Amino acid sequence: MLVTPILIGLLNAACFGTSDYLSKDVIGRIGYFKTTVYVLLLSGAGVLLTAPLLGLSFEIAGTMIGLLVLVSVANFFGFIFMYRGFQTGLLSVVSPLVNSFPAITTVISLLLFGGSLSPTTAVTLSVIVVGVVLVSTRLSELGGHLKGSAGRLSVGAGSGLIAALLFGMTWAGFGYADQNIGYLLPALFMRVGSAAIGFVSAPLLNQAVRPRFEGVSRRLLLMGVLETVGVFAFALNLRQISGGESLPIVATFGGIGTVFTVALAVLILKERVEKNQALGIVVLLVGVASLLYLRA
Repeated sequence: MLVTPILIGLLNAACFGTSDYLSKDVIGRIGYFKTTVYVLLLSGAGVLLTAPLLGLSFEIAGTMIGLLVLVSVANFFGFIFMYRGFQTGLLSVVSPLVNSFPAITTVISLLLFGGSLSPTTAVTLSVIVVGVVLVSTRLSELGGHLKGSAGRLSVGAGSGLIAALLFGMTWAGFGYADQNIGYLLPALFMRVGSAAIGFVSAPLLNQAVRPRFEGVSRRLLLMGVLETVGVFAFALNLRQISGGESLPIVATFGGIGTVFTVALAVLILKERVEKNQALGIVVLLVGVASLLYLRA
C-alpha cells in the first residue's frame, strides 16, 4: 500500500479519535443530544468549505435519495447512542465498541455492493466479535449478577454496540454514494441532514437545542473542525485506494481512531478498566487493524 493513503488514514483516525475524547467534557455540560446536533451542524458547515477540493457535483439519481436519507438517519442516531454511551460509561470501554463499526461496514459493503467474504476476513470479523464481548463485560459485575445483584454489561456498552451498528450502516452508505455521485451531497446529507433531524425532533423528544454552550463553545468548535477533516480524509482516501475493497479498508482506518480516544482517556482522565476489558481492547485493535492489512 502506498504511504499517502496510510498517512491520510491516520489523519482520519486521529481526528475522529480526538473528537471523541473532547466530547466527554462537552457532553457532561450540555448533554449528549445538544452535542450531537451542534457537532453535526458545525461539521456540515465545514463540508461546504471543503467540498470544492474534491469537486462539486449535484447529480443524483432517484434511487440514491433513499440511501442518502437512510445515511442521515443512521448517522444521527449513531451519534446519539455514541455520545450517550460516553456520558454514562468509560471512554476507554465504549470507544472500542463504537469503533468496531468497520466490521459491519465490511459485511454490508460485501453483501449489498458486491464482493465475497474471504476466509481471512471471516476470521478477522470473529476476532472483533470476541473483542466486543470482552470489552462489554465487566467480570466483577457479572459475578455480582450471579449472586443476585449487579448487571452483566459495562455501563454504556449497550449504547456503544448500537452506535457501532448504525455507524457501520452510515459509512457503508456514505462510501457507496460518494463513489457514485461524488462527495458533496453524501457529506451534506450525513452532516447537515442529520443535524436537521435533531432540530426537528428536539421538541418531540423534549430536548433543548438553544445555542447555550456553558463555556464549551471553543471545544465544540474544535470538535466540528476535527469531524470535518475526518470526513474529508475518509472521502479523499476512497480516491487514493482503488479497487472494490477500498470502502472496507478506508472504514477500518476510521475505526483505528479508538487508539487515540483510549490513550487520551487512560492517560489524562485516568480511567481504569478491568483485566478482561483491557484484553478486549487489545483484541479489538488487533481485529480492526487486521481488517486493514489483510484487505490491503
